[in-house]
Amino acid sequence: MTVERFENLSIKELDELSIDELEKMAVHLNEVGIMQTGSNIEKERLNDILDVRKEKLNHEFKWTESNKEKLLYLNDKLIECFEKLKVEATAVLQTINNRINAKDDFLNDFELDASIQPYFYDEKDGERVYKEGGIEEVLMDNWKEWYLHFSTYNADDIIDDINFSRELNWNIEAFHGHFEEHYISYAIYVLWDHTEWSFSDILRINHLWAELKIIYQHSMELKE
Repeated sequence: MTVERFENLSIKELDELSIDELEKMAVHLNEVGIMQTGSNIEKERLNDILDVRKEKLNHEFKWTESNKEKLLYLNDKLIECFEKLKVEATAVLQTINNRINAKDDFLNDFELDASIQPYFYDEKDGERVYKEGGIEEVLMDNWKEWYLHFSTYNADDIIDDINFSRELNWNIEAFHGHFEEHYISYAIYVLWDHTEWSFSDILRINHLWAELKIIYQHSMELKE
């Protein structure tokens, strides 16, 4: 199995492969091609493979009552996680704003980044273990931080850009009317529309990792 063979396959030829074959190709490119060469061609080929895999999996996917419950549970947890992150980030911004307005001796600039990253974990001996060497690792390695991310350099900023208001419903056509009576968050929309993750991948998320990063900055002008 060579990287060159993957590069020569058209989208139509990829579509004729099984999901198992697509995943083996994706794992191979992720571990060998991209990690060793960093080639943009190989990254684009990996994205092609993951896109075809996603389309095939979503075509087979059924919105059973169990699957609907799993999505709504994940939806609630994503909203809860972002609301906690927003409360913490807002408090930090208020402290920063107060210090800057008071002409703090050190703090005169800053960078703030808030993000949530979903994970797939296995259970082993009662502990969570990161899934290595499979399609889950490929999906995680190609996760982009900006998918569920907010950043600001403005101490007066109001963290509404995260778009996780419970009043803003992202119940779109992709769900084929299965959730008309429910609120679907922007986070679910991002996972479905902005990634190569299929619905079945999304429903296997079992861990959310929130991070709030603040860089405190001080600058000094020197006389010439």
